[in-house]
Amino acid sequence: MFDPYPDGRTRITLSAQFDLRSKVLERMVEPILRGITVATVTAFEARAARLHGDR
Repeated sequence: MFDPYPDGRTRITLSAQFDLRSKVLERMVEPILRGITVATVTAFEARAARLHGDR
């Protein structure tokens, strides 16, 4: 979700949910999926900073 601020900045909200059939498998891969999500957000932030500078 993108929420613009009056000063030109934008707040971005990301929600990710992973549901697997096996609860055991879900518990095993959840830290991996969380890490992938964090890496994706970090890359997005870095690219935004390169394109638009730190605001």
